[in-house]
Amino acid sequence: MVDVSPAGLTVVGGLFGFGREQQIKAANIEKIMPISRMSSGQGPGAKVYYDIQVVCRPTRKVTIGKRMLGKRLAASVVRQIEQAMGKQKPQ
Repeated sequence: MVDVSPAGLTVVGGLFGFGREQQIKAANIEKIMPISRMSSGQGPGAKVYYDIQVVCRPTRKVTIGKRMLGKRLAASVVRQIEQAMGKQKPQ
């Protein structure tokens, strides 16, 4: 589970959100980006899955979303997170 606010992100991992809670302050976030992690098939019909990764200062990376089908979906999620944090203007 990920909670987004202008102050930053609250990330809860684990099965059904019963894992450890992490607070990531907005000031510590360098970038949020989709990362291609795995694919199924070959050629034009291949499916590529993406994770959403937050790069924090100084050298920490946190995965906040996994196995999104397609780069367009993953990029859209990143834009929505950035908008909710006030880091990007609405389109």
